[in-house]
Amino acid sequence: MDTRKQPWGARNERAPVSEFMHTFVIDSANQVKAYAATRKVRIPEGAFSFASAKALATLAARWPAAQLVQIWNKLPNVNPLRKFTDRRTAIRRIWAAIQKLETREQSPSVSSSVSV
Repeated sequence: MDTRKQPWGARNERAPVSEFMHTFVIDSANQVKAYAATRKVRIPEGAFSFASAKALATLAARWPAAQLVQIWNKLPNVNPLRKFTDRRTAIRRIWAAIQKLETREQSPSVSSSVSV
């Protein structure tokens, strides 16, 4: 198995699987919100949505490493960091942490077409 294509970690490590799929939104302030995938989520202008670790990795490829640290530090119940070892570690840890976010019932009110 080629682990270079897996943003979530090392060989033989599987992506976290949830009973319910979620859509995640990262807003312009680098805050992450989770929404039930059964709801249509409207994405605010300047925000990004994703539903998998692979989609998060694709988005994060365009971001500076400092932005990943800002996202991490705004997540609840995490220890703040000054930097990640590498981008792959950042994606893996952010993805694992956001799986624990409470799902919001209502989606943002402003619509945009930016998503991955």
